[in-house]
Amino acid sequence: MPRLPLLILALALTGFGAAQPSVEVRAGDPLVAARAVEHIDQLARTALAKLLPKFPDLALAPIDIHVHSSSATLPQPVRADLHAGTAGLALLGRNEIFILIEESLHAPPHDLRTVVAHELVHALLDQYAGAAGPHVPRWLHEGLAQTLSGGAYLGVEEENLLWAVTSRNAPRFDRLERRFPADDAMLHLAYAQSYSFVEYLIERHGLPKILAMARQANAEPFHLTYYALTDESLAIAQADWENFVLFRSGAAARYLLRNCFSFVIILAVPLLAVVAWKRLQLNRMRKQMLARDEALAAAYTIDPPVAEVSESPDDSRPDDGRPDPAAP
Repeated sequence: MPRLPLLILALALTGFGAAQPSVEVRAGDPLVAARAVEHIDQLARTALAKLLPKFPDLALAPIDIHVHSSSATLPQPVRADLHAGTAGLALLGRNEIFILIEESLHAPPHDLRTVVAHELVHALLDQYAGAAGPHVPRWLHEGLAQTLSGGAYLGVEEENLLWAVTSRNAPRFDRLERRFPADDAMLHLAYAQSYSFVEYLIERHGLPKILAMARQANAEPFHLTYYALTDESLAIAQADWENFVLFRSGAAARYLLRNCFSFVIILAVPLLAVVAWKRLQLNRMRKQMLARDEALAAAYTIDPPVAEVSESPDDSRPDDGRPDPAAP
């Protein structure tokens, strides 16, 4: 009998008795190959091993991952909630994730690894929030999913925010609490600023406090929860974040560097216009000078003398029809 507790202790110390992450991956349509399901299952378990420590004291409930070949095979209610260009969808409150292989065969952050991790963060955050899950702002969900999965969704980056922040077209975060815009351009902007803002808040307050905000969210506007935990206004935080994007994030320098050639071309257009205008003026002056020289030459040129015609004596006088008196 004494050997049994020692065996159990040895298994616990070596990790063989540890529970595996509770995730089940299955094909959503016949076009999904078995090897694709196995690959995504491995990606999900690897991602969970990295993500679970970010959510302390979380009792993980089983998560079902449905792998579909494309959005055309999704159930109609799920397809209706899928944003254009996205490669996955997490159904909050149901612990279900849908992955689209056709949309995930791209370079990061649109590869399978990032998409699987992104959707798992949504499921984990929803479980971590518990009863407050339905009240966690959408911008916090999307920002945290991008931050912890290591990739900006929809290919948006901080450099894309420069013009929106400068022109004050970036939507207020209190308008992104329940849903994101349907317009494609504004949807990309909402993802971009959620990613940047949540990263900024994590640097400002730390991840544990951000997760605490998720657990304390309620039916009231989220800025009240934010103020209760940070003693600062969410509007002030957004203003500070905008200044950070413009002046301290390095986004402006990266934008200029990335678009250096385009800016050179743009700056060269006025110079080319000036050169063309000067060339036109020079040609016009040359034509005027040529015309003036031709006019002067015409005005001062002397007509050449008329050549003298030799006449015979008989033809020196005009013939008027009368007889010549000198004639014999």
